[in-house]
Amino acid sequence: MCERRSQTKVQKLWQHLGKMPFALQQVQFNLLDSHDASRLHNNPAISWEATKVAITILFTLPGTPSIYYGDEAGIDGRIDMNEGFRYPMPWGKDFEKDAPYKCYQTLAKMKQSQEAFCDGGFKILWETGKVFAFARFTDKQLYYIVTSMEEEAKQVQLPYDIFGYNKVAELEDVFGAKVEFSDEKGSVNLKVPAGVAYILKVQA
Repeated sequence: MCERRSQTKVQKLWQHLGKMPFALQQVQFNLLDSHDASRLHNNPAISWEATKVAITILFTLPGTPSIYYGDEAGIDGRIDMNEGFRYPMPWGKDFEKDAPYKCYQTLAKMKQSQEAFCDGGFKILWETGKVFAFARFTDKQLYYIVTSMEEEAKQVQLPYDIFGYNKVAELEDVFGAKVEFSDEKGSVNLKVPAGVAYILKVQA
């Protein structure tokens, strides 16, 4: 059942993106929450790890990430009424040292500086169970975006030969996490820990 739900969501994503030219995909606004939708991090049922997965996908899909004010600061709020989505900005809080701010900061710098995320292609590579992986790429760059909502580690196969690579020497995670993989001649066999969000720069 979980695998079906995951595939259905991916199919809906493909259907949405397939309705518009790629030039429009690149400028569409993507968002997780707003003044009319409760903030993910205010929901006690959603962990920081799950929120990080959502933020990672937000910044790496084609389009422009739209950040609702205060998400990067871990702003307080409620999920049971609209007023709970509109709390004032916590200017008195030293939020720049916290994990959410650092996550947004890292992703914003990457989105602006790496061509693969500005103008690169997009291809879904894996959509089994609660693991979702896709590539952003140009003729000079290749990134694997791998997210998991599984409760245990999984192994995934991600091709690289279709992007013109002959081998993979290293996978460098944007967040600095240690990555376990093996080169399987044309693809990498990647260990995906539970609840992880990877953005992996492929080094030939």
